[in-house]
Amino acid sequence: MAEFASAMSDARIAALKAGLRLTAEQEKLWPAVETALQESAKGRMENRAERRAERADMPKGERPDVIERLRAQADGMVERGQMMKKVADAAAPLYDSLDGSQQRRFAILFKQIEHPRMADGRDGKGHGPHRAGPGKHGHDGPMHHRMPPGPMDDGPDGPEAGPDAEPL
Repeated sequence: MAEFASAMSDARIAALKAGLRLTAEQEKLWPAVETALQESAKGRMENRAERRAERADMPKGERPDVIERLRAQADGMVERGQMMKKVADAAAPLYDSLDGSQQRRFAILFKQIEHPRMADGRDGKGHGPHRAGPGKHGHDGPMHHRMPPGPMDDGPDGPEAGPDAEPL
């Protein structure tokens, strides 16, 4: 699994470079970006493996309490934030040297590197308003637009609220 993820990450990084069509001068700035992206991907894979191992070590059906989960999430956010700053610092000189069309391609292709499952609108979980995929909303729009008109029967401003209830 790790070998596959690493290979896919390398392919996305190579696709970014190829898609940018760098000039000779811009090529000189690429190694720092590539290294930062590879380190970021490696860190994400290591964190994912650690979380899997921790879950496997827990007795079946047991979960850490809410405070432990909040602390773990906060630690993860700090780590990801630090890595994102390293990537941004490494990419800034290259990005500043790109012309407008290269910058647009960078923005599109970079999404594939940082969020490969989300860049095309699919997060792999089937959640959210566009779970059918982009452009596949059906005849009456995305899922979140399919609510019936009027107040919800069991909502705070529904019929049970009474005539004197304050609307939301």
